[in-house]
Amino acid sequence: MPLAPEVDQIEGRQLKYVLKGSATEYVGEASKVYREGDAGLADKNTTHWWRNDGTEPAIFVVVNTVSTRCGGSALTQFNALGKIVTIT
Repeated sequence: MPLAPEVDQIEGRQLKYVLKGSATEYVGEASKVYREGDAGLADKNTTHWWRNDGTEPAIFVVVNTVSTRCGGSALTQFNALGKIVTIT
């Protein structure tokens, strides 16, 4: 596999869950392998990228959340956007 990462900047929090396959997530100097059934959480303002070192595509469910304050109140609204991501 060529090393051509697609860098993703997370603005809120991100939950990822591996449906199939495996891939390695890189955050700065650190890396973590995610396999089928694994889940992870990334914090706000994290820059990361993925690489699939296997022979099969890795399929993830990814949900990004962004919190906003409602008016001047202490109430916080959470918006979530979910998607299926395939890393080949």
